[in-house]
Amino acid sequence: MLKHVSSSFPQQFIHIALLTLFISIAYFPSLDVPFIFDDQPNIVLNPSVHPEKFSEIWEATKSPYSSSRPLAMMSFAFNYWLHGLDYFGYHIVNILIHILNAFLLYKIISAFPLKATQKTSKHSFTYNTQNLAFWSAALWAMNPIQTQAVTYIVQRMTSMATFFYFSAILTFLLWRNKKLSTITAFSIIIASFILGMACKEIVITLPFALLLLDWLLYSKTTTK
Repeated sequence: MLKHVSSSFPQQFIHIALLTLFISIAYFPSLDVPFIFDDQPNIVLNPSVHPEKFSEIWEATKSPYSSSRPLAMMSFAFNYWLHGLDYFGYHIVNILIHILNAFLLYKIISAFPLKATQKTSKHSFTYNTQNLAFWSAALWAMNPIQTQAVTYIVQRMTSMATFFYFSAILTFLLWRNKKLSTITAFSIIIASFILGMACKEIVITLPFALLLLDWLLYSKTTTK
């Protein structure tokens, strides 16, 4: 049996600051990792992502490599426009995206409709929503399985797709919790789906994930 304890804004701020600190410390060594493997054809040897002017960043959508992921390629072009092939800047962007994803997961878990008991007993468990969200997001962010998506520059495609995937899930939960209007929520979800698909095709599973969440969390048969 769960007993909910509300949290405060200062606590949320501390959690976000700690997530940023943990991720920054963990991935600081990756700033010295040079371009490797698929970084070479997609970034280093790809003239489509080497704009000389800001207006030429759009040319990245015509890349002969990873052409089905134009938004991700444009992000590499933006990096090149800022600082050429200095891989330090590319890593900074990858780490920032990972931090944003951890924030989104934190908010997603905070928005989950966990049930609370109306009475206490020796078998009840008191929980704080933000503490639960913080430790869950921290475990996800610091899991070694994330290393490839963050450290391997070209795998920014995965992190960007995750950002839009998480954005859609959070929007869905806020809508289901009656904190967003239907028009606003579905506009954000559709935009997130389109932009996510422009980063990596795995986002095709998003509609099925939302349907599954709806069934698991809000179906009448699961809330009795």
